[in-house]
Amino acid sequence: MTIAAGFHVNDGILICSDTQYTGSAKVYQQKVFPMTTGGDSYVFALAGHEQNGKMAIEDCQDAIKEMAPEQRTLKGIKRTLREAVKPICDEYVLSRPGSEQDGMAFEILVGCWIARGGGHKLFSIGRNGAVIRPDNGYGCIGVGAYLGDYFVRPSFRRQMTMESVMLLAAQALGAVKSYDQSYGGPSQLVVIDKSGHTFFLPPESPWMLYSLQTFESLTRHLMFTISDRSISAAAFEEQVRGFVQHVRVLRSQSLQQPT
Repeated sequence: MTIAAGFHVNDGILICSDTQYTGSAKVYQQKVFPMTTGGDSYVFALAGHEQNGKMAIEDCQDAIKEMAPEQRTLKGIKRTLREAVKPICDEYVLSRPGSEQDGMAFEILVGCWIARGGGHKLFSIGRNGAVIRPDNGYGCIGVGAYLGDYFVRPSFRRQMTMESVMLLAAQALGAVKSYDQSYGGPSQLVVIDKSGHTFFLPPESPWMLYSLQTFESLTRHLMFTISDRSISAAAFEEQVRGFVQHVRVLRSQSLQQPT
């Protein structure tokens, strides 16, 4: 199973995914595939049937590389993605009996830097081959998409910095992995920065996961004291001061971590 997510913020685009494929055995493989051509950058994230999805991604990459530079506009890229994916969907997914289609289907997230298409763009390619741009600036795909959306939607804002989005992505992926053993492995995170350059980020550090878990535990504990009538006002204020002190320690320790 897969959870993959893409975020479009003012600083650029972040694409992330888990790496676990679950079949007869658990294996960890790449699910995020970056590509640069003619000054443009593209990052593809796969969810669903591995072979069908990889065929579709390879066809998308080949089709984009074959485009003349002046054709790589927003409209041109959307059309090319749609035309590259549709034959795979028709031949290998939609042609199968209805009971088999779910197992053969795939979804793709595409983060882009298109020089002639307005810079950063985020596309989601659905199970039927439709190519859309998420209205809310982020997209989640895969069986775990509903969980990812649950964790991301309340916090995500287009005005967030890339550092904040990285933390949100780590939180969402970590929560999904802890919820269901079908998701797992080191996370893959790829950034397309302000200038259109693409690079992999290291997986979530043990420190990041620890700080997220600690903060969530502290927040949960404080939340339950809010409506506890057995706690005096003085005791509650002491709880709040303790919470603030713990957060300050986490902040201080975070600033000391290598970037």
